[in-house]
Amino acid sequence: MTILSLKKVSYEMKTEKEALLNQTSIDFLAGKTYCILSKNRFEKAGLLAVIAGYTDCTSGTVEFENQPLKKITKEDYRGKQVGLILQKNNFLPYFSIIENLQLCSNSLQSKRKPKSELYKLLKSVGIEQKLAGTQIKKLSNINQQKACLVKAIVNNPKVILVEEPLLTLSEIPLEVSFEYLKDYAENQNSCVIILSKSNFVAKYADEIWGLNGGKLSFIK
Repeated sequence: MTILSLKKVSYEMKTEKEALLNQTSIDFLAGKTYCILSKNRFEKAGLLAVIAGYTDCTSGTVEFENQPLKKITKEDYRGKQVGLILQKNNFLPYFSIIENLQLCSNSLQSKRKPKSELYKLLKSVGIEQKLAGTQIKKLSNINQQKACLVKAIVNNPKVILVEEPLLTLSEIPLEVSFEYLKDYAENQNSCVIILSKSNFVAKYADEIWGLNGGKLSFIK
């Protein structure tokens, strides 16, 4: 089942001389993990922004579950259907882990998950209940990154975007992080999309694609 499709998508910015995306197409299928490799940080940022619904493509069509993204409320799509693991985690530093997750799970009128379910999610990444009440700013880097994993799946999204995992998940062994995300994708009929410049992370993906000159090309 196709979750997300890019059909001849182009994306241009006035500050850039060339299109960041140029008539590129790809289908993201349920249960799969994808790695998109690119040395160009602007192209990666452009692709992430388009997939995450932060911006509209200049031309072409982005479809989510066979429906044009332009016809879906952006707030609903970003808030419920997309989970993000970014270089900036966007946690509220003076709030506890559990409070941050409650805010995420209650955003945009989505039903708030009970604390017991949030504790269960945190335990699945090795964060016990007694630590869940700790302010984010007082957590170690590894526990902040573990909390990021939970934040990405807390609303049961269909698409998870991971930006440069060698940075965003640097404290956690990659095989542990990606086993967690791959299990989620397979069990929840979702897809995981990794954006990276490093070939090292590609081995954890089901499909590897390259992004160069604004075009996506299948590698393996």
